[in-house]
Amino acid sequence: MEEAIEAFDGRVLTVHGFDNGVAHVLGSAVMVGEGIAIGASHVFQEYAQRFRPAMLTERCYLAGFRKGQLQLWKVQQVLAESSTDVAILTLALCGTQTSPIHVHTCDISMRFPSLGDGLLVVGYSADNEGAFLPAGDNVITIHGTMRSSAGQVTAIYPEGRDRLLLPFPCFEFVADVRGGMSGGPVFNDRGRLVGVVSTSLLDEQGNDHRCWAASLAPIMADTFQPRWPHWLFPEPIRVIDQARVHDRDRFSIDHVGNWHLKLD
Repeated sequence: MEEAIEAFDGRVLTVHGFDNGVAHVLGSAVMVGEGIAIGASHVFQEYAQRFRPAMLTERCYLAGFRKGQLQLWKVQQVLAESSTDVAILTLALCGTQTSPIHVHTCDISMRFPSLGDGLLVVGYSADNEGAFLPAGDNVITIHGTMRSSAGQVTAIYPEGRDRLLLPFPCFEFVADVRGGMSGGPVFNDRGRLVGVVSTSLLDEQGNDHRCWAASLAPIMADTFQPRWPHWLFPEPIRVIDQARVHDRDRFSIDHVGNWHLKLD
């Protein structure tokens, strides 16, 4: 497990929310730029409904592990598209920065997965619902176990699977996905990011997990203003201009702002 954590080198993050001395494991996320991560929209929407919207930026943290050390990020802003289950997270590194910080990020592929393609899904499952922190302690306790599972694409829905649950571009796969892994990265067989975990269901025997990952295409043209480091982003940017995106020629935006993704 230590080797797995080191292999991702801070790219895969666990999402925690804190309220009244209790740490809640919310989900997972993945780093795609300097102070920029991507997660699942429903993770943050459920947290805001459960507590209060201000908690998203007051007491919401992401944590990754680099070279045996915890790297803690504070959520500055959550940009959640209503048309998909992908959220853009602007972050700020916690603590005093005494030396240059190198942030490792994941490459993104704009190639939509095909039936039968192999996948790797990674995230932090919740060890428990919450951990009590004594009042007055200036301590953040991080819970969760990093998990990875190999899977295979079983269905693709470039325009959404249905109108109610999965109305956005997504694909179905079978893998062992546990609670807390929502928003975790889904990689193709080349190690490139192709989506984030949206939802999963057990079969009737409680064995195979049918899972759905939200495609990143709907957010690639979104414009936002990162806040860390402040000198790196003097103006708003687009995701596709900041992240390392492969197969960029497959993605285009027409004159009215609609995005288009070329499929095989």
